[in-house]
Amino acid sequence: MNSKTFFIQSKTKLTFTSTNQLISRENYMKIELSILLLEDIPTDAELIKHEIGRMSESCRICHVATQADYLAALNEFCPDIILSDYYLSSFSGREALELASRYSPQTPFILVTEALKVETAVECMKAGAWDCVLKDRLAHLAEAITAVLEKKRCIDEKKQAQDALEKSRNFYLNLFEASPALIWRTGPQGTFDYFNHMWLEFTGISADQDFATCWKDSLHPQDIVQFLADLVTAQEQISSFESEFRLRNHDGEYRRFQAFGRPFFDEQGLYGGHIGYCFDISDRFETEEILRKLSRAVEQSTSAILITDTLGCIEYANTSFIRMTGYKLEEIIGTSAVPSGKSIPIPDIFGASWKTIQAHGSWSGERLSHTSDGKPYWELATISSITDSDDVTTHYLVELEDITRRKEAERELRKSRAELLRSHEELHSLFTQVAASQREWERTMDSIGDIVILVNAAGKIKRCNKALQEFTCQSYQEIIGSHWKEFLSRHGLNLPSELPTSCEITHESSRRCFFCTTDPFSDNDENEVSGFVLTLHDATKRKAVRDELESAYGELKATQAKIVQQEKMASIGQLAAGVAHEINNPIGFISSNLGTMRKYLERLDKHISFITDSIETFPDEKYRQSFLEHRKTLKIDYIFKDGRELIDESLDGAERVRSIVQNLKSFSRVDESECKTADINECLESTIKIVWNELKYKVNLIRDLENLPPIRCFPQQLNQVFMNLLVNASQAIEKQGEIRVRTWKEDDSIYASIADSGCGIPEGVLTRIFEPFFTTKEVGKGTGLGLSITYDIIKKHKGDIFVESLPGEGTTFTVRLPIQ
Repeated sequence: MNSKTFFIQSKTKLTFTSTNQLISRENYMKIELSILLLEDIPTDAELIKHEIGRMSESCRICHVATQADYLAALNEFCPDIILSDYYLSSFSGREALELASRYSPQTPFILVTEALKVETAVECMKAGAWDCVLKDRLAHLAEAITAVLEKKRCIDEKKQAQDALEKSRNFYLNLFEASPALIWRTGPQGTFDYFNHMWLEFTGISADQDFATCWKDSLHPQDIVQFLADLVTAQEQISSFESEFRLRNHDGEYRRFQAFGRPFFDEQGLYGGHIGYCFDISDRFETEEILRKLSRAVEQSTSAILITDTLGCIEYANTSFIRMTGYKLEEIIGTSAVPSGKSIPIPDIFGASWKTIQAHGSWSGERLSHTSDGKPYWELATISSITDSDDVTTHYLVELEDITRRKEAERELRKSRAELLRSHEELHSLFTQVAASQREWERTMDSIGDIVILVNAAGKIKRCNKALQEFTCQSYQEIIGSHWKEFLSRHGLNLPSELPTSCEITHESSRRCFFCTTDPFSDNDENEVSGFVLTLHDATKRKAVRDELESAYGELKATQAKIVQQEKMASIGQLAAGVAHEINNPIGFISSNLGTMRKYLERLDKHISFITDSIETFPDEKYRQSFLEHRKTLKIDYIFKDGRELIDESLDGAERVRSIVQNLKSFSRVDESECKTADINECLESTIKIVWNELKYKVNLIRDLENLPPIRCFPQQLNQVFMNLLVNASQAIEKQGEIRVRTWKEDDSIYASIADSGCGIPEGVLTRIFEPFFTTKEVGKGTGLGLSITYDIIKKHKGDIFVESLPGEGTTFTVRLPIQ
């Protein structure tokens, strides 16, 4: 059975203006409803449609009878409610309910069926049906639809309220979770009920544990009592508080934290508990540990270190001093290290530098000293003053380093230096020979016409030949050390950022073309690359010849492609004319036969009516009733009515085929390859009909065509122009959009514009759209010849074509054609 869609024009949309207001049946009558009706008995479907029409002033009904049409309607029609018969010829109402639950689970589903067992009805309600209405009680259908829609509205409003509450709760929880601080929360009774992920991550507590008690396991036992006392006091006074405690991390290490607690209140202003923020303050305690480490570093230093007061009395000596000098600690602590008269102190720390230290506060130098047993050794002494915050000297710091081995190494070094001087004289002679060879090689490179540059690993020019100096008018000294890319760029030679092995570049001012090659350079025997050699060969003449050949080849290729395209269009035109001729003949006798059949049907109807009228006067009542029942059983009246409609639809379809064939023949214009007088509006209309299948699904076409005088032109070629512009406009619109076709006369010219609301053309592309083979489409989806051929056709008519485009807003092509 063929499915048909029955529409009642709607005036309003299905919307609810208030979430607290119940919508009555009278209000639903003003709401546009999209109803999907699944019924395979046409008479029953008509009765249901009639009942819906009585219920609602505005609704839209999609009537389907098969499973395939039902599935398509679920995906495309998007119904507000589904009405389904349970007893169907191709599948059951239970299967229809399962499909609705799968593809449109939120849509109310009502069974409208014949008598149904209670068990079956209950089973369907459990499976997801919202209500069930018997066909012999269709008067209750309006109440059922109103009830399920009201129920769906309440469900939707409840879900919206729950979503809003959950969103608000998640917002504040996300703030706490995003905070770098450790955050906790208590209820009004002081019970901990929340810790953010930073607290859980730090302490190692899992979200599954009982927060009310597990938090105590992380606090240091000595800090729990004081923290609880601070928290209880703050809760009693409903005030803020601060507290410090040690908190154990997941590795078992205690860190010191400072906590700030603040009370919070609910929507009614009642005290809801405390929110706490904790910050790690362990670093200030680690400062003391750093000082202890510095003390140990001084004690364990390999250098001998002493500290004296301002009078030179030794107050501290580290282990390295005892080990280096051999003195015992108790022998030197408290003794003066300052010379007195002719006596030499033991140990002799300051020596002759004491006066310099008192005058300048520091001294450094090398000196020969002795250990406690009189053994001599060399030491490097550095003496500096230790000052307080007022820059007053309070102590002296003495650092001593044993440099005996270094002194011995210096003596050995002086011996080696004498030997090096002798070797140097021998090398000087060898370097002289190398320099002569170098100058000879440089003169050889200067004789080459190509530019040769040696670049090191840092990108600096290490060497170059005379050709570069002459090209840039720079001296050798000015070139060496410059960055090669920046230097060439300053002189009009711009190379790509990623330099290939070979490439071509053009000098900006002279337009000379250079062929550039790079080769790796190695300056050691291991062949490790330490730079590269850049060679620039003048290829200006060769490039000019090559460009001329490429240009000629491009023009030849474009001309060939245009000829092929024009031959294609001519072949399509001939094919269209032949198809039109072949279709016109069968369409003619189909239309004629349908007209004759309609006349036969009308005569047969009159004959049946005459028989019926005769039977009415028949005296035998039983025979007369039997005849009328037989006529009703065979649905004779319905057959005559539906037969006329079927013939009318077939005649309309045949006429549409005839119109399409005529449009196709008009568009091809095989007999109009010569210049003749034509109406531009007719050309546009013919082309629109041909490409309408490309436009109708996503384009709202607006025509604004003025009365135009006929012009001399090539109609078939102009059809091709308008087809290219209309197809391009349609392809520029991704989903839904508008195309406006406008014609007008101005001065001695006729204008035709095609404007779309598509994606627009970028500014960088706009200047190239009329070039042959230029396209922005994917490979295989465009030849790049459409606009190029359009441009040539308009120029052939001595006209012009203009384009205006804004990316994201649309494009307008305007064609000007002279009247004469």
